[in-house]
Amino acid sequence: MSPSPHNDTEMQAFKLTYCHPISQGPRLGSLQLGARNAIRTPHYVATTSRGIVPHLTQDLLRKHTTIGSVYMALEDFIEKAFPNVSPFIARPSHASGSSVRDFVALQDESLLILGPRRVPPAASSLSNSNSAIPILSSVGFGHLEVEGYNEAVRDFCPDIAVTIADIIATEHASRKRTEKSADRTHAWLRDSLSVFVHEGDSLPRKPTIFASIPPLEKEQQSLYLSDLVEEYRPNIDGLAIYSPSSTNVIPEPLNDLPRLCLSNPSGPHEILEAVAAGVDLITLPLISQYVDAGIAFTFEFPPPTDGISHSATKLALGLDMWLADHAVDMSPLMKHCNCYTCTHHHRAYIAHLLQAKEMLAWTLLQLHNHAVLDAFFSKVRDSIQAGRFKQDTETFVSLYDVQFPEQTGQGPRVRGYQTKSMGGKEPKKNPKAYGKLDDAAQRLMEADETVRAPAQDEDAATIESSGFAEKL
Repeated sequence: MSPSPHNDTEMQAFKLTYCHPISQGPRLGSLQLGARNAIRTPHYVATTSRGIVPHLTQDLLRKHTTIGSVYMALEDFIEKAFPNVSPFIARPSHASGSSVRDFVALQDESLLILGPRRVPPAASSLSNSNSAIPILSSVGFGHLEVEGYNEAVRDFCPDIAVTIADIIATEHASRKRTEKSADRTHAWLRDSLSVFVHEGDSLPRKPTIFASIPPLEKEQQSLYLSDLVEEYRPNIDGLAIYSPSSTNVIPEPLNDLPRLCLSNPSGPHEILEAVAAGVDLITLPLISQYVDAGIAFTFEFPPPTDGISHSATKLALGLDMWLADHAVDMSPLMKHCNCYTCTHHHRAYIAHLLQAKEMLAWTLLQLHNHAVLDAFFSKVRDSIQAGRFKQDTETFVSLYDVQFPEQTGQGPRVRGYQTKSMGGKEPKKNPKAYGKLDDAAQRLMEADETVRAPAQDEDAATIESSGFAEKL
């Protein structure tokens, strides 16, 4: 497709090199935005915590990964009273043109994608309103106004901004609620475009807009989809969906736009299903989730078939590095893996670091798991190009287990947005790190009774006989 009229200075282009005859099918493409590195699709988007890929400093990200895009959530940067954001966002940026990019020291080559909420979002008891959605910030739950989000996008200056969607939190919703979801998403897109397009000349930088499509049936949002084609198409540069199944509601005139899926697949089987549905970019929170659990990925695509029988026992997707089996294992986490972890360390060392609760353990696992996904998507693209994707996927499903190994050890401390609060007297998610000091005074008195401090006028012989000192 050609660059959108409002964004030609950024040289944004998405080129499809292979597209399935129907809209729901695997695609090959390349996304280029300004001076950022081109991203070959399908690919994944790294998720962040407060702007940082968990356990990885930016120098490690630059030296030992090939991560080309990161997703940041505005709610990570909101603090104090709503809708106030961190002070750094308001300060001018001189290095990259983006204050948040400078603040987290994100490398210039990586795409910065901004959305309102984390993936997956923490469940909230608050409801969406006609002008706001609930978010979880460092001070608890509150509402984020659509207007406030648009202002933050102007201050953040991300490469890609995802417009707000009215996502229904419940599994089953009434017809009236689904219609309201489509209407709100429609209105919020209109309001965002009025800021980013019609007022574009006054903005420091025009963001690339990915229009959200809520996970509803095509008939339930027909008016919205129609307006995306007839009215908003010249001003949107991509689509953001929240379920791979939403690719079947995308109108044919929008098939040339890149599709970003903000979902939380449980494993590579669901990733392959998303690719088969025509997703171009997908968020993978599972990488950091299993790193925290001490699980090292060991799957590959297409799966190895030499010497492997189609038995009832399937190949494991990963290794639980907490198990004692790895304590004396000098082999790498994964055979033929060229990541920094596998080329410099062995399983026994990783297992030792986990048992010692060393942060380096999760850093090395993060490097490895991202490298496994990099190789996975590279081979997926090769398979699509060679016309073997369906066959390779069937082989993968037949050989690999669907579930990852269960976590047996205690990972790093759980953060608030990683767990759902049930209310009431629920147990604490993190074990106690320190005990009470209530008996400290009594123990100190007992220690004083066993070892008496000498008086100032006592001679050396008396001090030696009391056991306080020994003559050399």
